[in-house]
Amino acid sequence: MGSYCAVPLVLSDGRLYGTLCCVSHAPDPWLRERDLRLMEWTASWLVKHLERLDSALRSLGELATRDHLTGAYNRRAGEEHLLKDIALAERGGGTLSLAVVDLDRLKPINDEHGHRAGDACLEHFACVLGHSVREGDWVARWGGDEFVVGVWQAQGEQTSAERVLERAAGELREDPPVLPSGEEVRLTFSVGVGQWRAGDDAEGLFRKADEALYRAKAAGRNTVIVHAD
Repeated sequence: MGSYCAVPLVLSDGRLYGTLCCVSHAPDPWLRERDLRLMEWTASWLVKHLERLDSALRSLGELATRDHLTGAYNRRAGEEHLLKDIALAERGGGTLSLAVVDLDRLKPINDEHGHRAGDACLEHFACVLGHSVREGDWVARWGGDEFVVGVWQAQGEQTSAERVLERAAGELREDPPVLPSGEEVRLTFSVGVGQWRAGDDAEGLFRKADEALYRAKAAGRNTVIVHAD
């Protein structure tokens, strides 16, 4: 009948990665105590290296989806989140809003204090946005000083994109960014919000939010404008 032995390869977080198997078609049993110990040692060695590989793959995944400066999602990852959110909205998963956010007058900070100061402002602002959204929402840096925020509002909830951004504005007032020189700088931002409606694709929803952002800038900046559907 032969012999068969399998040792599970279980990672430290409890995930079963696979099994280490040995099979013999010889008629007599061939597995002895020392063979079992060798298999257990081999399985332990494999698990240690599999965990290193798993950690490296996770790190690569983060690098592929995150903006290197701010730690927010990069544009590619943000576009993927937007497509998934629209698909969920089409299935009735809740109310989806998209906010396009621009930091106001970042260029003068770069010009006066240097690009390291501008980078410090971008990093701080991304952190504030990340603190302000809830689980299921997301923040992506679209490029330069422009960020995009996807915000969900479940049926019957009061929270909206406007309130999320009000929290961000309040945190910026209470905790302004500190430049490399040690100087604090006051930051404001302008926002355009579009709300998903049946039939909107990703491009259409983004266009709504972008048009509202244009009006927010024209109105003097430091304000939130919601697109009027």
